[in-house]
Amino acid sequence: MPHTQRFRIVLATALLSTVFGGCARQTPTPGNPNENPSGGAGIGGATPTPAGSVTGDVVTFFGVRTNVLVGQPFEVTWRVQPAEKDATLTATYLHYDTISHPGSFGPAVTATDAGYTSIATNFAKTSDRLPRAFTMKVPATRTGTLYMRAHAVIGGKNYWSSEVKVVVMTPDELRGSQTSEPNPSEAPEAIGVSFSMTAKNWEFSPNVLRVKKGNSVVISITNTEGAHGFVLPDFSIDEKLVPGQSVTVKLFAYKSGEFTFSCGVPCGSEHQNMKGTLIVEP
Repeated sequence: MPHTQRFRIVLATALLSTVFGGCARQTPTPGNPNENPSGGAGIGGATPTPAGSVTGDVVTFFGVRTNVLVGQPFEVTWRVQPAEKDATLTATYLHYDTISHPGSFGPAVTATDAGYTSIATNFAKTSDRLPRAFTMKVPATRTGTLYMRAHAVIGGKNYWSSEVKVVVMTPDELRGSQTSEPNPSEAPEAIGVSFSMTAKNWEFSPNVLRVKKGNSVVISITNTEGAHGFVLPDFSIDEKLVPGQSVTVKLFAYKSGEFTFSCGVPCGSEHQNMKGTLIVEP
């Protein structure tokens, strides 16, 4: 082949390679939502959250009864305990529905995304110190199964508990269910214990409260003398006690140990000795 003809063939091949190579596209890998043919970060320029992403055990249920009586509201308690120190809680909610919404919910899942038909907004506006337990009553208006998740918003991110279910029963059904081996969360100590306490210069009476881990605890405190407070920092409780009035303190004993409560308002020469102990047995 003449030299000039050979040169023309090589030149044409190079030109074709340049033209068609410049139009080539990257083919996305099937099933990979993070891969974008344009080489960008995803749809709208945002990096998608992996479907399996979860937020850990930040929000946890405690003492939820598996079987409850129709017509009687039942108590639900959940704890919010982030790993970060000094985290600020914006809001926490209880979501429930008559159908299940399974799966692990990541930080991008909002209340609307979750799909539950009912949401309790008792703590929709809060700036509580964490960790803390929250308790509320859920209506049981008809028989059937309720599926629930607790949800907390911390630092603009959503944190979700696992889904739990509660069966709402007639009296006969509930009696029949109690013939089987009891669920630990339905033990009598999970139902709750109550205390009546008085505060005066410079003591709490009684000044020792003994409960079991898993108790829902209600303390009714009446201030009979002086200006005082009731501070239990291990459970994020700080209440003012007005002379002649009563306050009700609620907490969930989710951890065992001995925890000091004290007066949170300077009240005189023996202020530092006005204290007591909450003993939570394992």
